[in-house]
Amino acid sequence: MRPVSRARLRTKTGCLTCRQRKKKCDETTPVCGECIRNRRSCQWPGSRELVDRRFAVHEASRYWAASAELGHAKTSPLVSISTLLAESGAAHALTSREMPVVLARHFLDRYFDLILLPTCHRSFRDDWLVGIKQLMHTHECLFYSVLACSASHIYLLDNNTPTQSLALRYYTKATGALSARLKGSPHPEDDDGLLMSVMLLYLHGVSDLDKRPWPFSHTDKLLQCIGLGTYVDIPIHVNAAVRILRARILDRRGRITSLFDRVAIESVLFQIFLLMTGLWSQPPQVDCAIDATFWGRAEDVLKKCDLFPGAEAAESLNSPVLGVSASLLTLSTLLRQQFGRHALADAETMRRARDEVEDWERTLLLPDDPCPAAPLTGTCNDHIYKDVKLLYSITVSLLFRQLSRRNQACSPSPLPEPGSSWQVRKAISIIQRHKGDVAWTRCFVGNWPVYTLGFLTEAPEDQQIIRDDLQERLEATGFAQIPRFQADLEETWSQRRNGEISVSF
Repeated sequence: MRPVSRARLRTKTGCLTCRQRKKKCDETTPVCGECIRNRRSCQWPGSRELVDRRFAVHEASRYWAASAELGHAKTSPLVSISTLLAESGAAHALTSREMPVVLARHFLDRYFDLILLPTCHRSFRDDWLVGIKQLMHTHECLFYSVLACSASHIYLLDNNTPTQSLALRYYTKATGALSARLKGSPHPEDDDGLLMSVMLLYLHGVSDLDKRPWPFSHTDKLLQCIGLGTYVDIPIHVNAAVRILRARILDRRGRITSLFDRVAIESVLFQIFLLMTGLWSQPPQVDCAIDATFWGRAEDVLKKCDLFPGAEAAESLNSPVLGVSASLLTLSTLLRQQFGRHALADAETMRRARDEVEDWERTLLLPDDPCPAAPLTGTCNDHIYKDVKLLYSITVSLLFRQLSRRNQACSPSPLPEPGSSWQVRKAISIIQRHKGDVAWTRCFVGNWPVYTLGFLTEAPEDQQIIRDDLQERLEATGFAQIPRFQADLEETWSQRRNGEISVSF
């Protein structure tokens, strides 16, 4: 006789997580209340899961192929919007109520993993993701920011979709909700959801393919806009994040006490770096109206923060966004801003820059280590971190070399170095050994040195290696920053081949 089993609720509706756990789901989208309370990943079924199970076991059934393909569909690195729309529309027509579910699913399953470095400790990802899922229901600005970023990213993957207009619509709703929450919040610095919203809004601006910054005729696809001008809103959102972090950390306790605080500070610093460096074809953004003291104070706070001490790969594990020393980004920014100016910085500033460059050059003389397995991740992620740092070191070395050749302003962009240069050869070697490495191409902090090294290369075969690496980065992430870099490089290389710009000192 069988023992009497405890009765359980057999759920046939709701999210997959509640169904598997035999719990009653309140069917709140995109994350149900049951999953929020238990801090679980809330997964919703697509068309491949919506099959008639009475026939799914028979190989002759038309549902058999769909079941067999299910595992492959879940492991696909990026899903096009056409696939998502097909999944959503398989059971019933796509409505305005269902679109947020599709977009939120894309954000949580695909987009979110791309905005943190693959080299960092997984706790950074888990902590922030749980926070977003919990706060989306109480913060309208965060909810719409998530949808705006997701729609922008999906459009970049498949531009023949209606998500172009959705991105702008949700972005507009997010900014409106953000303004309302700021007015009603007596202490915005303590509001995690508000800070998360601001961060996602400037990330949406990074995804804006606005034609004004780079009007190149040979990139017609790139002239289509996402958000129609949200790229120029980035300084506004970055400034808002700076004010929040200054009141939240710098002016209060002066130290980082949570994983998300570290993510936020590094994220804002990296956006300031991108704003100040911009494109080589444009004048440097010397003044972006950013708080001039914030960078130095934030850098000091990061130096004192060691959330995961004692690990062999602690340096890379502790950095969720920057990946390299903030001082190395400061040096890169200083040298980049000397190009295209009427006069170089004062002698004392250049002397300090020379000393720093020499320190970083010493790291280039060390022998390359074999790829070590990081103890907490079991991967070669720490080796990726070291190689990205080497690319930055090579870049500042070559930029300072060109600046030191003259006493007056340099050309707007770097000139090509001889292909036999040891710095160029080492950089090309580093990039080549990571060909096909998905973790390397997802390491977005490496986009800028690879892009800059493209201006410093002369040989067509070296330029092809740079071109291939940037293309792999685009395919792995779908970020709009990379097409901007590609277009800028291709235009410059074309002008050099045609003799339109000088390639000698």
